[in-house]
Amino acid sequence: MALKDILVLVDNDENGPARLETALALAQAYQAHLVGLLVLPRIRIPTYVEAPLPANIVEAQGNAQKERAAEIERTFRQAAEKAEVSHEWRCTEGERDEVAAVHARYCDVVVVGQRYPDALGSDIPDRMILSIGRPWWCPTSAPIPR
Repeated sequence: MALKDILVLVDNDENGPARLETALALAQAYQAHLVGLLVLPRIRIPTYVEAPLPANIVEAQGNAQKERAAEIERTFRQAAEKAEVSHEWRCTEGERDEVAAVHARYCDVVVVGQRYPDALGSDIPDRMILSIGRPWWCPTSAPIPR
């Protein structure tokens, strides 16, 4: 099976480097194009808090999120260039599962983190399986097919 496009969900959690490493290895093995996707959560402020909240606090939160995204992008690009893999970066705002599913539909394989019962929001592999209709790869100790 030829893989042309591989999507990896990139973020700054503790398992992010393992996902990226797996995606890079797959991209190298199949000479595929690697797409890094970071989905930023929308800043939601309850209406009862919004009125008394100074605008600079919301702006500072947005700026911190952009700085974090820029650092994650640098890490992704440096790793992809070092591995000499064709790549592109996508960063968007929204609900992670929904946005990731839309992007995943246009790729051959999706690399996501495994499910951790104690971690908040770790059910993305389950949701991806049910919503994208594509193969996916979860980094484990299993060897990468060559």
